[in-house]
Amino acid sequence: MADLWECAYCGLTDAPRTREHLFPTALHRRLQECNKVGHVFWLRRLDKDVKGEPTLKDVCSRCNNGYLSDLDAYICREFDSQFSTIRQRFEKVLFSYDFHLLKRWLLKMAYNSARIHSAPDTFALKAVLPYIRGENDHLGRSVRLFLQLAYPAPIPPAERARLGGEEVPEIWEPRLNRVGITEVTVEGIGRKIIRHVALQSYTFMLAYSNPADGASANKEFAAEFLKRAPAAVEVKASQSEVATVCDGINSWDQFRQSR
Repeated sequence: MADLWECAYCGLTDAPRTREHLFPTALHRRLQECNKVGHVFWLRRLDKDVKGEPTLKDVCSRCNNGYLSDLDAYICREFDSQFSTIRQRFEKVLFSYDFHLLKRWLLKMAYNSARIHSAPDTFALKAVLPYIRGENDHLGRSVRLFLQLAYPAPIPPAERARLGGEEVPEIWEPRLNRVGITEVTVEGIGRKIIRHVALQSYTFMLAYSNPADGASANKEFAAEFLKRAPAAVEVKASQSEVATVCDGINSWDQFRQSR
């Protein structure tokens, strides 16, 4: 009996099934070269590091070799030109971007991670699949995008001793590359799920909203969110670059929170 399945991105069943890596192979190779590390991933559902690259087997060859490959190529170019540099605290950074390519790739990463972990935001990501596929830019407006930069920070002496003492560097650099999820409750608006995608110093945050809430509620949430994260900036479709300062989060605290 034939194996019954459908592509997680397009829903079709008549194309060959392929493996989709959580981090694209070309990007992961760049991360390894920058960080001088092997194939190690932290999987929260297993609560441990794993050496093999997490993959999914529910993507058809047309999606994987088509627009998903184009999104991966875009992010690799951005890594070479911007993400590979470790930013220092209080450094002023002008981040340039192609808004829709960037947000579609981030949502793709979030969707892959959500499926691996059976996460509660999977339904919200399925709702924006036409946007990820590049078919409906308007649909992407239900997700707001923010950016903050992590800065190198000293490891507390007690933590450094526990991890190996002098063999552990005194300064922890923001080389955390991960996809995660948190929740934020805003008075008068309610609970919001926030997706984080971290690449070196850069942490992108995707905030979902219900299109039925209207523009005013979304603006109210964005204003409140930026009050809570004063070093963050909103990445907007109306711009191609945004100025920010590297003072968003202590990279050691970021690492501890991720575990």
